[in-house]
Amino acid sequence: MVIKTMDQEEDARNVRPWQDLPDVLLQRICNQLSLVESIQFGAVCKAWNTVSQCYQHVHNHHPWLQIPTIPLMKHLSSTNHEQVRDVFWPKNCFTNRCIGASQGCLIMRTSSVDEAQHLYLWNPFSKSPIIDLPPDRPFIQIILSSPPRPGRGGCVVFGYRFRTPRILFCNLGDKNWTCLDKEPKKLLTAVAFKGKFYALDYRADLYEIDVDRRTFKVLEVSGSMKSVHDKLDIRNATTLYLVESCGEILTVITRTGNPKKVSDFVIFRLDLPNLEWVKMDDLGGRVLYLGDYSAISSPSVCCCRNEDRCYKTTDNRIFFSSMWSMAKAAWQVFNMKDGTVELGSGSKIIAMDSRIQRNWILPNFE
Repeated sequence: MVIKTMDQEEDARNVRPWQDLPDVLLQRICNQLSLVESIQFGAVCKAWNTVSQCYQHVHNHHPWLQIPTIPLMKHLSSTNHEQVRDVFWPKNCFTNRCIGASQGCLIMRTSSVDEAQHLYLWNPFSKSPIIDLPPDRPFIQIILSSPPRPGRGGCVVFGYRFRTPRILFCNLGDKNWTCLDKEPKKLLTAVAFKGKFYALDYRADLYEIDVDRRTFKVLEVSGSMKSVHDKLDIRNATTLYLVESCGEILTVITRTGNPKKVSDFVIFRLDLPNLEWVKMDDLGGRVLYLGDYSAISSPSVCCCRNEDRCYKTTDNRIFFSSMWSMAKAAWQVFNMKDGTVELGSGSKIIAMDSRIQRNWILPNFE
């Protein structure tokens, strides 16, 4: 039996409840947390959850990799903690397949024998409901102009088809895709940038697409990017990526050897005002993450102030994961300084299904 003195009872009454902590203090706490701790923090009470969701941003954490495994269980793996966690997929999980990632969301489709496919957006880091997209035939890539916020507008969904080269787009809530009248060449990669979309075709020509005006044009860009691509692209052995990074557009050219493994990366920065591709020898304090149909960038210095928890990334490194890679690991790390490739530490234990795409995603709690 525990007997409290009157002084102890008085002290207990004077203690401020945890849910009444000031927002400034809660925000400082949020800034020290890892991704998993952030989710746990938001589950304490309604007040903490509100602060957590308002304060968290999509770039506050390192990317996670959506990993296809055998059997059909799916995972997200964090590069900064080397974690593998089960993710419970939304409805009809055995007929779902991830076909890309953009703005903190996974782009999903339901496998079906029907010609038209059910497409939707899903944020695995929040309790937001799935967002349905208009059905259509298979896409090569779907990207978003901004994080989706149903009812607020502003998010444009952009995609291009696989077999018949067509550019399509829609706004959240639309029942049908809008198709540009003019047909492009076969596009391989695209990125949203400052209200427009930019894409590269199989010849490394750069397209500027304005969905508001429903037009696109091929830009005449100088520099050695196309010649480098043509030189490396022997027997279709290269892959092109467009990445938005720190207010710039980057093109990454990957070259595969024999057997299928990445042997080289070449990176160019787009000088948009002067329409010139500028070759880069280093990433200037950034880290790139390349998947099958997703490519993102993040600072090499983690926003988390707790250094013991941070994954120590360094400049000039590229995290690469693809269903075409023969590596027995979730990802590989390419060092631009010495050209070496190493397997992601701790990721060898993951049984990979090489038939399914792999995509990087930046956590978004909205």
